[in-house]
Amino acid sequence: MIVDSLLNKVFFLTFFMAIMVVFKHLIAIVRKLKGEGYKQKYEVTKTELILLWVSVSYLLSTIFVGIKV
Repeated sequence: MIVDSLLNKVFFLTFFMAIMVVFKHLIAIVRKLKGEGYKQKYEVTKTELILLWVSVSYLLSTIFVGIKV
């Protein structure tokens, strides 16, 4: 019972962190499209790109499957 509760908290924290990573990149893309710093290219490092795709895949799998313990 305690392990299930702890696991649910870890899954929720991971879900929240994934939302924040995706939100951060969406804000940066919108800022570039609106013209703030339009002369600079929106660049993402390889590590950020991997983290973004892991976050997106976690969000999509959570939406379709849900968090089950």
